[in-house]
Formats: sequence, C-alpha cells, structure tokens
Amino acid sequence: MSIIDRLNASIDGLSPAEQRVGRWLAENVVAGANASLSTVARQAGVSEPTVIRFCRSLGLDGFRDLRTEFIAARERPESYLHQDVKPSDTATEAAAKVLDGS
Repeated sequence: MSIIDRLNASIDGLSPAEQRVGRWLAENVVAGANASLSTVARQAGVSEPTVIRFCRSLGLDGFRDLRTEFIAARERPESYLHQDVKPSDTATEAAAKVLDGS
C-alpha cells in the first residue's frame, strides 16, 4: 500500500492537528517529498513534534521514513497523480502537475 493510500485510510482516526499534516501532504505530494520537517510543520500549521506523531500514526519510525515513502511515490506517478490534480485545476495547472510528477 502506498503512503498516499495509507494516509487516506487513516486520516479520520488522527487527531485534528495530525489531520492537518495529512491534508497538507495529500494536497502537496511533490512538495512533501522534498520538504523538511520544519517546512511541513509550518505549512500544515502544526509543531514539529506533531509531524513526528503523524509519522508514527502511519506506522513509520519518523520523518525520514515519511520522506522516503513520498520519494518512492514520486517514482510511481500513478500512485499520486490522481491525488495531485484537482477538478478545479485549469488545463495549464493540471498539465504542470502531471509534468512535475513525471
């Protein structure tokens, strides 16, 4: 199961702060693969320890494992492109997201 599938399957059982991390990551898969712990925390509006708790809630040992999973997801575009492209995106935005993911 990909990290995005695990995130989507577990998000309802997370604390509200952990859900914010999950939502930000689900909406920013490409950025999540490259982001630092402090960046993810800042973008999600939570503390760094909350990001670590989020990782552990997904069964990961920590943030390094989360980044590894997101990098792997980037290498398998089919696992996340449907999450990244939104129906409200313009054709230009959708094309940019698809090309960024390839």
